[in-house]
Amino acid sequence: MLIGQDRAGKTSLKKSLRGICFDPEEDSTVGIDVDPLYFEMTTETWKTGTTENGENPDAAISFDRHAAMLVVENLKRDGDSFLLEDSMDEIESTLDSEVTEIPRQPGTNETPKAVKHVEIPSQTRDTLGGDAQQVPPRPSAENPEVSDRFAPCVPEDVVVATEALLQGGWKDGREHIYSTLWDFSGQSVYYVTHPIFLTARAICCLVYDLSRNPHSVAPPLVKQGVYEPFPEDFNLKTNLDYLDFWMRSVASLASLDENRGLFPKSEGLTKKLPAVFLVCTHADTRRDSRQLAYKVLGYLRKKPYGSHLVDVFVVDNAKSGTESECQEVVRLRQQVLALAKILPHTNESIPITWLKFDKTLRALREKGDKWISLESAKEIASEDCNIVNDREFETLMNYLHYLRSLVHFDDSPTLNKLVVLDPQWLIDLFKKVITVQPASECKEETFLQLWASLKEREFWMNNF
Repeated sequence: MLIGQDRAGKTSLKKSLRGICFDPEEDSTVGIDVDPLYFEMTTETWKTGTTENGENPDAAISFDRHAAMLVVENLKRDGDSFLLEDSMDEIESTLDSEVTEIPRQPGTNETPKAVKHVEIPSQTRDTLGGDAQQVPPRPSAENPEVSDRFAPCVPEDVVVATEALLQGGWKDGREHIYSTLWDFSGQSVYYVTHPIFLTARAICCLVYDLSRNPHSVAPPLVKQGVYEPFPEDFNLKTNLDYLDFWMRSVASLASLDENRGLFPKSEGLTKKLPAVFLVCTHADTRRDSRQLAYKVLGYLRKKPYGSHLVDVFVVDNAKSGTESECQEVVRLRQQVLALAKILPHTNESIPITWLKFDKTLRALREKGDKWISLESAKEIASEDCNIVNDREFETLMNYLHYLRSLVHFDDSPTLNKLVVLDPQWLIDLFKKVITVQPASECKEETFLQLWASLKEREFWMNNF
């Protein structure tokens, strides 16, 4: 999650991490910009939507992929007699431990074939979430007597993923780290919405513009009026005040997870989560940029939230996308990856049925559903994923909420009934409520009058 003051260079830093060329005319982020695609975290550029091998990270961490890995692991345990051309029959019969005799073809002298079914432990069957049943071989030209009344025990997507793993060589891939990027607006008008989306499970980059004096009053924010933009001239916050605000916001998340033991096991990186990397931009604007960056770091580390800070980086985003990439950006990638590997929640074991539930909700979102009722979510968990225990369902919803894969307010009796499938949709709704609609975009005279009345009232409240 990229956080910090307005116009500090957060979006440009995101481009630097991804190796995209710098844009000196970059527009300010409005609200929060969530990249919906995963990327594989490496020391090289983070290519959203693809890994260094050209694979799709969304598929790499999906239910289908992990279910396929379970199948392949058990196929490999079965011994060297396993043949690739028989893999489809093996996959679809993977949950049956018996040998099924296939009748001799009528009118032939063919010896009956025996298809050996791979034995998978019962706990592995359970992880597949209700689809696992003992199923005879599927009908084929060679086996016409096999009834087609039997449903496949493994979903088709899992079969395809298993075939791909077998044909491409077995790659576990569970040591890889996948993530998403959240770019938070620095405009103070949106600050009231940010705590809803910040999470203790994130790694934060607090971005600061070195061209600004830390102790000077921050540049006035430009607000949108009904007819024209205008500066917010009553703001007396310094640039350090904004850093202090963001650090306090991050530190407030720690209390939510302190009792859950969310602390790294490795020493020397950070003492408290969420971890924060201080990233100082515009390194090319002053000669003493490094000294100033460490001065700011020292100031923040003296505060009660100082234990969240990991390190400071002095970057030049203008080098992004060029051959002479900023080495501090490279070092930032290295440190973020190193920290991500030891985070306790990175190495948590979760039921594979949770991935199946997440996959089902993602399919609904791709279809256009922005939200569903909590009852609908429970029904999906029970009928599609065999998650029937209320406590497990509650834990699952909290888990996906912590990851911000969805948004669910379980502490509100009214909002608890709503499950937001698309966080970006909720962010955009907040933007519509908060942002003044310019007269040029307003089609109804009534709205113009209301906005004008609100502006006048705000003027009197701020000045008298």
